[in-house]
Amino acid sequence: YVDEPSHIVNIALQLDMTGEKASDKNLLEVLQEFIQPNIPLLRANEIRRVTFIIHQQAQLAKYFTFRASEDFREDSIYRHLEPGLAFQLELKRLANFDIELISTPFHHMHFYYGAAKVPPGQKVIDHRFFVRFIVRNSGFSEEMYASYNYMETQGAKLLLEALDELEVQLGNKKFPKTDCNHIFFGFVPPILIDMDKVESQLRGLVTRHSRRLLSLHVTQCELKLSLKLTEHGKSIPARVFITNDSGYFVDIDMYMEEESLKTRGLVFKSFNRPENEAGPLHGLPITTPYETKDH
Repeated sequence: YVDEPSHIVNIALQLDMTGEKASDKNLLEVLQEFIQPNIPLLRANEIRRVTFIIHQQAQLAKYFTFRASEDFREDSIYRHLEPGLAFQLELKRLANFDIELISTPFHHMHFYYGAAKVPPGQKVIDHRFFVRFIVRNSGFSEEMYASYNYMETQGAKLLLEALDELEVQLGNKKFPKTDCNHIFFGFVPPILIDMDKVESQLRGLVTRHSRRLLSLHVTQCELKLSLKLTEHGKSIPARVFITNDSGYFVDIDMYMEEESLKTRGLVFKSFNRPENEAGPLHGLPITTPYETKDH
C-alpha cells in the first residue's frame, strides 16, 4: 500500500446562496468544475480525499467528498456525511450490494437502495432498502450514560420516521419492488440497561409496529449499542438483531463484540447462550457483509 496516496484535504466554505443555486445539484456542478482542472496537482501531492464542507445560513452543513480512487469524482454514498464519522454507519457491510443514496427530508437519516451484486448477465432478484441512523446526544459527556427509556424513546421516534420514508420510497416507480428491508440504529451514548429485561422490552416495541413493519417488507432491525450493565461498570460494545423473516415469529439475537484469539479482530459472541444455541453470526467478524438471497 506504499503507492497509495495518504493525504486528506478538508475545505470549509461559507456560502450565501438561495433557491436553485443552493441545491445539491448546483453545488456539485460548481465543486466538480473546481476539482477537475486540479486533479494533476492533487495526484502530485498524494491527496487521497478532498471533502468540501458547505455552510449556509440557517442550514446544517453539507458534505461533498471526492476520492482519488474514484478519479476525484464525488463519492455520492457519503454525501452529507462527515467522512471521519462514516465508519459508524458501517457502510462496508453493504459490500454485497450496489447501493445508491436516496435523498430524504431527514438530515440524520441515511437511506440507501441496494441491488445485489451478481455475475454479468445474471438477473438481479434481490432488491432492498437500507435505512441507517446514528443516534447522538450532545447533552451527554463521555462520563455520562443514557437510560433504557432514552433508547426506547429515541428508537421509537426514528423507527416511525424510517417507516414513513419507506412508505414513500416503496411507491417510487424508480426502484423495483424491494424485500428484506433493513433498519440500523447506532447509539453513541452508553446505555444503562438490564439485560434480563431488554429482550422482552424490544420484542414489545417491535410487536407494536409489527403490522406496519410487515407491510413495508422490513425483516430485520439492528441496534449497535455501548451497554453499561451497572452504573459504575465499563461500557460493553454490543449488537441486537431483531429478525422477522416469516411474518409470524420475532427472533432476537444479542451479541457482544469480542476479540478473536485467532485473528485479533473483533467478532460477534452470542450473549448468555450455550455454544449449541448460538446466534447465526456467532464467531463471525463484526464487519461481515449482509448476505444476499442467493448467497
